[in-house]
Amino acid sequence: MQIPSRMARATEPFKTELFDLKNDPGQLSSITDEAVESRMIGLLTAALQRSDAPAEQYERLQLV
Repeated sequence: MQIPSRMARATEPFKTELFDLKNDPGQLSSITDEAVESRMIGLLTAALQRSDAPAEQYERLQLV
């Protein structure tokens, strides 16, 4: 099922933010670490592949 989203029409570019929820549960300070971001992208991509996610999900998350 595909449902149009208002977020798809957002004018701001997609922004990635990572947080250490154990040490910063209030998400006050984002992590800027390319190695951690790359690892998280790999884990997300693997999860999408395991769940047979459609191509639109990869596009939406800018993983293509």
